[in-house]
Amino acid sequence: MDMVQSGELTKYPLAVVAKLLDAFGDRLGGGYDISYQFQATLDNSLLGPLACSLHHTLLVGTFHRHA
Repeated sequence: MDMVQSGELTKYPLAVVAKLLDAFGDRLGGGYDISYQFQATLDNSLLGPLACSLHHTLLVGTFHRHA
């Protein structure tokens, strides 16, 4: 089973965001290669309300191509 396709690796970036929010708090921005996909995952996770209340932003690189 491919962990990337099954979504099992999603727990790792969620854990990183949780730690960063705990350490740095409000108005944190983070860059992630698949930010546009991860935003939905973050919003739907248990961490979503906290990230929203702390104004967490996911950033996409300038030259990232959207299909």
